[in-house]
Amino acid sequence: MYSSLDNLKKRLRKFYVELYATDVADVADDDAATADLAAAAAELDGAIGNRYLVPVSAAAALPLLSDWNLTLAEERAWSRGETTDIPAKVKDRVAEVRKRLIEVKDGAFKLAAAETAAGLGGAAIIAGPDPLFTREQLKGF
Repeated sequence: MYSSLDNLKKRLRKFYVELYATDVADVADDDAATADLAAAAAELDGAIGNRYLVPVSAAAALPLLSDWNLTLAEERAWSRGETTDIPAKVKDRVAEVRKRLIEVKDGAFKLAAAETAAGLGGAAIIAGPDPLFTREQLKGF
């Protein structure tokens, strides 16, 4: 995760308990909030993982990734609440984050000082003519 539960609580302020309410009055489900942060971080890693080594640990990129992590977790939090209305500000921030994630994936937006995944692992697909000799044909030789 790129952000903490405390940061999510600060971001949601007075809505945190309401959005993560349990059966017990005025008690929030911190496990659900932590799960939302983890799912949001997984979405980030999934989007940037083909270009950068994840989790990204570059200090210069972490504030931005922390903010994105909180924004995506905030969307999940509002989706959990009894009201189905996600505030317009949250929708706008989420749309901006997802736009930037697409740009990261396409190489149009670069994460500062993050270590790239270029040249690490991967696979090669080689196309060529059908083989002259197959395993089946070579049995017994």
